[in-house]
Amino acid sequence: MRGLIFNYLLEYLEETHEYAFVDELIENMALLNDGSFADGGLYPDEELLRLVRKASEKLNMEQAAFLEGFGEWIFVPLYVKLNTIYNPDAYRQSTIRTAFDFIAMLNTIHYKEVVKLYPESEFPHFNVIKRSEEELVIEYGSRRRLHYLAKGILAGCARYFNEKLYIAMQPSATGSVAKFTIKRAV
Repeated sequence: MRGLIFNYLLEYLEETHEYAFVDELIENMALLNDGSFADGGLYPDEELLRLVRKASEKLNMEQAAFLEGFGEWIFVPLYVKLNTIYNPDAYRQSTIRTAFDFIAMLNTIHYKEVVKLYPESEFPHFNVIKRSEEELVIEYGSRRRLHYLAKGILAGCARYFNEKLYIAMQPSATGSVAKFTIKRAV
């Protein structure tokens, strides 16, 4: 997992639960590099999952709810970063007008743009199964099993584009694949 995600997680915790909470969490967990992660660095996935477990435990939250909240929060910083460091012409608002437009481009974004900077990274798959004006069905796949994070990111995308969307998730038994049915509110 890229250090950028660790840093955003720590920033999210600091913003929502204060610096003292984050400092105590890092100190008690003996995180790699004392909680300092280089954005482009590659760190063990288990370290992120351990941080999520411990933070959600300290907050007395289900991990699923914690990941959804983090996912919703992280959308904006990731979107801003995408527009500043990757090919800005590919993501002009003229081509991405709605949350559906952006979500439908997730695989393109990962596998044509992000991979240029991080070729050794392992990205989740977001395959569009069905798209209409009112409904988008996608399949998320990742060995990391972070489908609740993905659900939160989808919610963050809807909020960013100021759209009311209903997001239903159907995870597989293994958790490595989840189907999302996203519908526009009427």
